[in-house]
Amino acid sequence: MVTCMAQDSSQSSGQASCRMGLWRHLYVLPLCVFIGFVVTFFTTYAIAVQLDHVKPNFPYISDGGTCAPESCIFGQLLNITAVLLGLTVYIRYSLVEDYYSVGHARARWERWLNKGGFFCGMCGALGISIVGNFQETNVLGMHLFGAMLAFFLGVFYCWIQVPITYKTRPDMTRPWLTGVRLFIAATCTGLFVSGWACAAATPTEFSKRLQDSIKACNASEIPDSEWGLPLHGWEYHICSTSSEWCLALLFALYLLTFVYEFRLVAVEKPKVHCGVPKPCDTDEPVRA
Repeated sequence: MVTCMAQDSSQSSGQASCRMGLWRHLYVLPLCVFIGFVVTFFTTYAIAVQLDHVKPNFPYISDGGTCAPESCIFGQLLNITAVLLGLTVYIRYSLVEDYYSVGHARARWERWLNKGGFFCGMCGALGISIVGNFQETNVLGMHLFGAMLAFFLGVFYCWIQVPITYKTRPDMTRPWLTGVRLFIAATCTGLFVSGWACAAATPTEFSKRLQDSIKACNASEIPDSEWGLPLHGWEYHICSTSSEWCLALLFALYLLTFVYEFRLVAVEKPKVHCGVPKPCDTDEPVRA
């Protein structure tokens, strides 16, 4: 699959007919990824709170996708969004490669930077799928591994795209996008550090009681009279969960900024070539 920049409407009829073999409107991909994350997070959160599976004040995102039926919705929607994210990462990688293939000079480190972004993005998409399929109450190790892939490599992906955005201006992007992506990448880094630090600082007893209530799908196991008391570690828990929510939503917002570049991109449809010696458009059968 080859990406190419959208052509001007004043081109010749031959080029216009060639455009009929292109998939356009690729900006829908990052837009769907953004919508997919937002719908997944808030839908499963609302169901989990309504069924009293989690406390309403800032559970972890995956806490809202642990018990049935919300766990089924959580896994299905995250798998779909992970596939769309993988396609978005691939189109972004191919777009940058195509930009340099038409005469724009680049250093060797820039080529490896784009490849590194592709690797981090694909591993992050895999991590999202792992998070959706391996609930924390069932396979905690795999769940945490998927979360690390998604968040840790997601932060790296954000930083990698900043210099790529800067180097491809003004032909493929705009200067203000560099600033926006730099700000989001820096904010995501701070949220990632604060989220994991506060999770580590949460008292073990509080974490165990919280996990037991999630396993039992019964948030009432922790009385409201105890929920919110600093001595039980509530403030560290809220710091960690709110950091995770903000980080995930900022990731989605970061991917939404790809809409600007993707609106000028078309992808050539795959072609099936018949074997020799006869061309495909003849009436005679092709012999092996």
